[in-house]
Amino acid sequence: MEDVIAKHTICSHCGEPAEFNTNSELSFCCQGCETVYHFLADNNLHTYYDLDSTPGTTIKQSIERKRFDYLIDKDVQEKLIDFKNAEVASASFNIPNIHCTSCVWLLENLQNLNDGILQGTVNFLKRRLTIVFDTKKTDLRSIVELLTTIGYEPNLKLDQLEEKEQVSIPRDLWLKLGVAGFCFGNIMLFSFPEYLNMSVSDSVDTFKVLFGILNILLAIPVLVYSSIDYLKSAWAAINQKGINLDVPISIGIIALFGRSLYEILSGTGAGYFDSFSGFIFFLLIGKMVQKKTFQGLSFDRDYKSYLPISVLKLINGVERSVSVKTLTIGDEIILRNNELIPCDSILQSDSAIIDYSFITGESTPVTKIYGELIFAGGKILGSQTRMLVSKKVQHSYLTQLWENDAINLTNDKTH
Repeated sequence: MEDVIAKHTICSHCGEPAEFNTNSELSFCCQGCETVYHFLADNNLHTYYDLDSTPGTTIKQSIERKRFDYLIDKDVQEKLIDFKNAEVASASFNIPNIHCTSCVWLLENLQNLNDGILQGTVNFLKRRLTIVFDTKKTDLRSIVELLTTIGYEPNLKLDQLEEKEQVSIPRDLWLKLGVAGFCFGNIMLFSFPEYLNMSVSDSVDTFKVLFGILNILLAIPVLVYSSIDYLKSAWAAINQKGINLDVPISIGIIALFGRSLYEILSGTGAGYFDSFSGFIFFLLIGKMVQKKTFQGLSFDRDYKSYLPISVLKLINGVERSVSVKTLTIGDEIILRNNELIPCDSILQSDSAIIDYSFITGESTPVTKIYGELIFAGGKILGSQTRMLVSKKVQHSYLTQLWENDAINLTNDKTH
């Protein structure tokens, strides 16, 4: 009996506490969850609930079709579509709500909900969905509306409409690593007589001298090419009467090379050119891994990564979804609960509650009244709000603040 009661107190779709009961068998936390549940049932997708009892995501807000009007724009489509020919197109979406095997199963069976979708592939780790669709049967807007309807709204941001600069590892770093690796391997090969501690004879002694000379020749490119960045950096620091991490590294490089050169030329030893070249080789590997890691962390994202692609604009009294890039001074826009303010604007509604925690870090919302200036980056809390654009997106206070921080960060990195 307790199990039956528990079953009726949670949402049959998402598992949240149920407040909206339709009958004795099913319970839902909101109208949106009930709509999705029956939508999947009508399309014979019950397997979604077989993999997990309540795998869905809560859908508290009704779906506004006109929110996605901007996806009709061909320029926007070109930025979001990865591939397109006369009949087939492919697009990738970031879906934050992917969290279980049921989500993956549903998103990879979207063709049962829209016959224009040919294939759906989910990258679970990246929360990314790639959809291949027939352009004659469906379009980007219909796909996004479908995803939003079933609770998997794509995270579409302004930076997706910008050409992203591909940051790659410099070619000269690859070359330096290659030279160091080649010399490292061959120096170890020529050092085998020392590794094996072979007994000294005339023939072996001749080979030791030859291999020693070859090791010197192989170590020179490592010194003058592969390690040159460390030496230059250390020299620059010394000239400025300072010290950095490259100074002790350079001391070690010079000491290893000098000691090894002395031992081979004087005949007192075999030197340490294998350790010298290996030291440089692994230093360069570390530098490459560092660059790759920084790219993966995406520290250099700009303000466009956090602003929405579109906003509702009043045009002759009619609400139209437009790209925020097209907003100009004097445009009247409408923002709803939890929507970000894309540009500096003047409040046209009687009052509004703004959450500025994204900018200031203060969690306490601020109340604004008619005619006050509202800065970009704030979040609307509560009812629908009308605003008059006072600055374009790229000229807003948030943009200037972000760019100034980026400049300061760049200056700090160069010192």
